[in-house]
Amino acid sequence: MTASQRYFIARIFLLTLGALTSATGVLIFLLPHQIAPSGVSGVGVILNSFSDGLLNL
Repeated sequence: MTASQRYFIARIFLLTLGALTSATGVLIFLLPHQIAPSGVSGVGVILNSFSDGLLNL
């Protein structure tokens, strides 16, 4: 395995870890208190709040 392949795998791993951390933060801290984060995830939280979970976002 070359150094560039190891670097690519490390970056993918860290991106995945960051996405999981962000999703966990939204699920555990923001959704129960009905706080909408910014960006696309905030739009999803707002739509879920207005539809009472009917959209299963």
